[in-house]
Amino acid sequence: MNINWRFPSVQGEDKVHVGFRNEYRWHPNEPRITQCVHQAADNLRTGRARNYWQEGSAEVVLWLPRLGTPSRFHVTKQGDTLSGIAQRYFGNPNRWQDVHAANRQRITDPNRLAVGTIVEIPQAR
Repeated sequence: MNINWRFPSVQGEDKVHVGFRNEYRWHPNEPRITQCVHQAADNLRTGRARNYWQEGSAEVVLWLPRLGTPSRFHVTKQGDTLSGIAQRYFGNPNRWQDVHAANRQRITDPNRLAVGTIVEIPQAR
């Protein structure tokens, strides 16, 4: 399988486009851990086709820290809040607005944090 990807920028939030094109080679009698994928591919083929091309793509949002700025990061878990993160890193829950300001591109609603969000912790002031 060949995977092609492109990453357009150097810093900040960006999207990575990943695409692949793969020739599927029909081999139903070879047991594999991915046998369910092979069975699905077999069900998709038309007529007497044995080999055919599979294509797919996805966009993944990545975020890179600003260059030259030493930063700390927190990956959100279930139940995390901005005030809880501020308490953990600054000892002051009222600094949640500083955390939000540093992460406006990733956190649009400060009352809703998606699990797995990478939160940049701003420098202490």
